[in-house]
Amino acid sequence: MNVTTPEVAFREYQTNCLASYISADPDITPPNLILQGYSGTGKTYTLKKYFNANPNLHAVWLEPVELVSWKPLLQAIARTVQYKLKTIYPNIPTTDY
Repeated sequence: MNVTTPEVAFREYQTNCLASYISADPDITPPNLILQGYSGTGKTYTLKKYFNANPNLHAVWLEPVELVSWKPLLQAIARTVQYKLKTIYPNIPTTDY
């Protein structure tokens, strides 16, 4: 399975950088990618275009209001990933915590 690098206007460098980190091979792809930067610079737009072009790569999105300290950040990650996995694999039994 290949990863598609989408055409995003004026974001060739960013999409190529993402392609160097994100691969279809889980052995060489980092388990998490956290992107931080100034507001309104196109981070979310570029990432959503990238993951929309690669529907076999799974991603979750957190709202900035949840990222005020480490504990809420980690809780938001766990909650969002759990929901995503339940959506992708509905027939696998899970335990809610």
